[in-house]
Amino acid sequence: WSNPFVLVSILFHGFLAYVVIKNWKKKSLLNFGILFYFIAVFLYLHLLKIGPDYIAERYLFVPSIGFIVAFFGVMEWLAKSTFGNKEKPLSKTSLGRVGIGIVVVALLAGFFKTKDRNKAWENNLTLFETDIELAPQNARLQHNYAILLHQMYYKSPSKRKQDKIIDHYEKTLEITPRSVRALIDLGNAYMEFGRNEKALAVFIKCTEIYPEISVSYIQLGKYYLAKNEYQASLEYLNKAKEVGEANPDVYYLRAVTLMMLKENDQAQQELIDGLEYNPSFGNYYSLVSDFYYMDKKFELSKKYLEKAIELSPDDQSFKARYNERFVGLDKLPENN
Repeated sequence: WSNPFVLVSILFHGFLAYVVIKNWKKKSLLNFGILFYFIAVFLYLHLLKIGPDYIAERYLFVPSIGFIVAFFGVMEWLAKSTFGNKEKPLSKTSLGRVGIGIVVVALLAGFFKTKDRNKAWENNLTLFETDIELAPQNARLQHNYAILLHQMYYKSPSKRKQDKIIDHYEKTLEITPRSVRALIDLGNAYMEFGRNEKALAVFIKCTEIYPEISVSYIQLGKYYLAKNEYQASLEYLNKAKEVGEANPDVYYLRAVTLMMLKENDQAQQELIDGLEYNPSFGNYYSLVSDFYYMDKKFELSKKYLEKAIELSPDDQSFKARYNERFVGLDKLPENN
């Protein structure tokens, strides 16, 4: 609210609303253009539900058509003529020609700007590096750049690259502190790079801002699981299961935590219950397979280990376990 552009925007949109209300009964191009703009932009203003403070600029393309229509509506009003006027159409008036000329110049400028802009689209890295200099206060850009740097980090890890990744995640949250994804990504980066206390603070902050969203509780569960504090991990995972939609990640993490607490029967049941939600990662089915193998239910163990290999074909540990347990057997051992 301290930004002067906010006040200017309020006054400008208030004026547009005043124009529409004052001329409500008139069927004019100006009213149509303003209403078109309001209806199109309303979908992305976050007025009915609090959301992140940024939107993609492409969402404004359709609303901008309303501005163009309203612009010609102003031209009609000033020239006291319309495009449909048979005696003196707007295009034949001096004001009409000026308006058309302005639009043509704007379109040409946009064409050459777009042509120049295409040079930045060599790849995502050149695009973000170009834009970050021009729009450092763009939260979405800062976040996307941090994600890209994070993805590239693994090719040649270094402390300097870690600091740069975290710097752009932090800048995102300086601009828009309510972004759930940016909070979670920053917390995960802190954990990955060994800054555990900062990670914990971020995850707790996320639960305070969005207590009804499960993802922050899941991350806290992972945090305490990594710290070998299994009871605390289970408490947060229970909370995630309570507030969120059914999620196979929660079932898997709860099963692992219960195993660490020596509650193997509960862990196995948790995994079986979670199968209903079609987990899409191999570790889930591998753990199910291990439980069935311990129970000497070899057909089921083989079935779920094959599913793990199907989902994670590059994981050699699954293939090695499969070869050790099932390859070379004429038939599977009898189930007890």
